[in-house]
Amino acid sequence: MTRHAGWYPERRVIQGLFLLALVVTAFVVVLGLLNWLRRSSAPVKSAALGIALLFVFIVIRAASFHHIDAWVTVNVGGLRRGWWLELAGIAVIAASAFAYRNLPRRKSR
Repeated sequence: MTRHAGWYPERRVIQGLFLLALVVTAFVVVLGLLNWLRRSSAPVKSAALGIALLFVFIVIRAASFHHIDAWVTVNVGGLRRGWWLELAGIAVIAASAFAYRNLPRRKSR
């Protein structure tokens, strides 16, 4: 499709612009989340951050850029780098849920 449209030679620039737009959008969304959750507990904020970062990683992987694919498929410690990133995001969310569960609760009247 890109060859037919005539912009195949510039695909790397367009991919880079897409990734830059994604990073900027993610930054704005994270700032918005932190503002929206400003009165929330730290575990809620960290879970929201973990979910946002995991979503960005998923979108980047779904876009399937060759240089990103090459980086995330390298084995480190028996697992691919991408798997480590996904597991780290999931671990942040799980740790946040555990911390939230252990927060003291206010008694309802």
